[in-house]
Formats: sequence, C-alpha cells, structure tokens
Amino acid sequence: MVKQILSVKQKAYPPKFDFVEQQKYAPENFAKIHNAKIFNKYSMICDQSNNPIEFCLNEFLFWQPSTLRLATDVSQEVENRKEKAFEYAKNAPKNNVITLNTDNDYVYLMHSFGWYPYGHLFDCLQRLYPLRDKKLFSPHYLCCDYRRVKDFNEHMKFLGIKQNAILSFNRWDVIEVPNLVVGFSPSHIACFTLDTINWILDRYINKNVVFDKYRAIRKREKNFILYLEREGAGRRNVTNSKEIIKQLTDENYDIQIFTGSENLIETIWLFYNAKVVIGAHGAAFINTIFCKKDTLILEFCPQNRLYISIAEIPKPSINHKIIIVKGDNDFNIRIDIEFLKEELRNLYTA
Repeated sequence: MVKQILSVKQKAYPPKFDFVEQQKYAPENFAKIHNAKIFNKYSMICDQSNNPIEFCLNEFLFWQPSTLRLATDVSQEVENRKEKAFEYAKNAPKNNVITLNTDNDYVYLMHSFGWYPYGHLFDCLQRLYPLRDKKLFSPHYLCCDYRRVKDFNEHMKFLGIKQNAILSFNRWDVIEVPNLVVGFSPSHIACFTLDTINWILDRYINKNVVFDKYRAIRKREKNFILYLEREGAGRRNVTNSKEIIKQLTDENYDIQIFTGSENLIETIWLFYNAKVVIGAHGAAFINTIFCKKDTLILEFCPQNRLYISIAEIPKPSINHKIIIVKGDNDFNIRIDIEFLKEELRNLYTA
C-alpha cells in the first residue's frame, strides 16, 4: 500500500555538516598540507605527530560509525566521534608505513570507509572539482582499495587521470605524504551542487568518445522502462519483483533490468536512455544523474528507512518521485502493481 508520494524539489546543499570550520581553513574548498600522514582504515588525514587535522575531519564525523543523520543528539555525537578519531590515530597500527617521494603533488581521493561503497565514488570524485583550474606538480591520486568498483580506471580516464598516476593502498597502510592536496566537496556530504553535477556530466557524457561510440551502436534502443533489481542484496529488496517484471512485460512495456553488474558505459547508457526508472531505494539511484530531463523516476522507500537525499540531488531529470510504502524489519518492501500501472498509463498517454 502506498502511504505517501513526495515530488521532491532538488537542492544544491550547503555544507551543513561543517563541524570543524573547514570553510575557515579552506575557503576555496581546497588545501595544501605538507608532511601529512593518512591512516587508510578511515582515510584519516593527520599531522606528523599523529594528530588528526581537524578541518579535514568532516567526512569521518559524518560516516563513522554510521551516517550522522541517525544521531539524536548531533552535537554530542560529533564530540564523541572527534574523541574516537584522536584515540584511533594515537593507537592505530603503524607497522606498514609507506613514504611517498617529494617530487609530486598527491591528490586525496579516499573515502572514510577505507574503500568505496557502491554509489559513493562520486562523493570522492567531486572533490576534484575545486582543483580543476589549479596547477599541480606532476599529480598522483591517492585512492582506497577500489576492487569493488566496476571499471574504476574508466572513471579515472573520463576525468583525465591516467592509470599510472593512480596509487591505491591497503586497509592498514599508513601513508606519509610530503605534499598533500585536498579538495573538499562544495556541497553537503554525499550530495552535489549543480556545478559539480554539470562538471561530471560534461566528462562522462558530453566529452566522452567511448560513450559516443556505444550510443551509436545502440541508437535504436531508447524510451524503455529501467527496473532496478536488488535480488540477492539481503536487505531493502522488493518482495514482488518477479511479479512486477512479468505484469509489465505482459502489458507490452519495453523493460530493461539493471542489476549493478553492468560495466560503466552500459550503466550510463541505460540511465541516459530510460523513459522511466523504477526501484527500491538504494545506491543504484545515484546513476539517475545521467537521466534526461523528461525521465520519470519512481523511487520506492520504506517508511521506516526514509532517505530522500538522492532525489534532492540537482540533475537533469525534474520528475523524481519518492513513494513511501510499508517496510519490514529488513526494509524490504512490496510495490503496488496497480499504482505502478496507473503511473505508467498517465505517462504514456499524456
């Protein structure tokens, strides 16, 4: 049963979670730090004495141990997390120390998880936006373990970064960096501004020769329904997923299934050409930044785990609906097929 439908207004977030005066120390959203240390488990930036550099702590404070949005007393939780940061840096294993040479600038592209969860790579990549016009000396790019990211090197290539300029590190590494360059997201953590979205789209679509070739091959396929399948995810599944696919197929809708195993180019192409995107809330919806202006996005969210942050991201599509439905203890949901059919009829007969 549908509880509520939200037509979400897009936002360009201010840095709401600036608990460490980041804007004071990095007013242009970037900083150069000499003789830094990075503890890769949390990608925590510290000074030579192993003290966390406070104005670089925002992402750690937001994500560790879980999103700060879940805290009831945010101010107290921030102080608790600051104490955790200093305690960890003081006692962290320091056996595997890697010292980088002084001949390069090293750009920080790490995530505070020490790896890149699906959908969160763009959080890190948009830190390059404030650096786009900066002169860097033979830059190399410091990354977490990226084995879980499909086509990581393709992402880098689209942004003009060569594979031999990428340095990745293991979970327990301590990296000594003589010249560290840190770009800060100009938006709320895990969100975007219109400028950063346009910058990403320019490089992934408008100036992407590889995408142009792929689009030419599949130019006859477009205006389909893209269904985001979460089977096997363990939580936040759609319990009647197979029924939905069968019913819509029986009604002669052209349906493509997205599983998350697609390569980067196919992922961009699928979202770029979809007329409708349907699915349960999850990280795959970050790819809706590639959708066109008239794409209808139907994101079904359990009422006991309601997040609308992806819907609020400024992007070309202006028709992103959040449909709030009942969820079980694992946030699994059932999509009302009759409601879905009505939405599609309204769209296709308009």
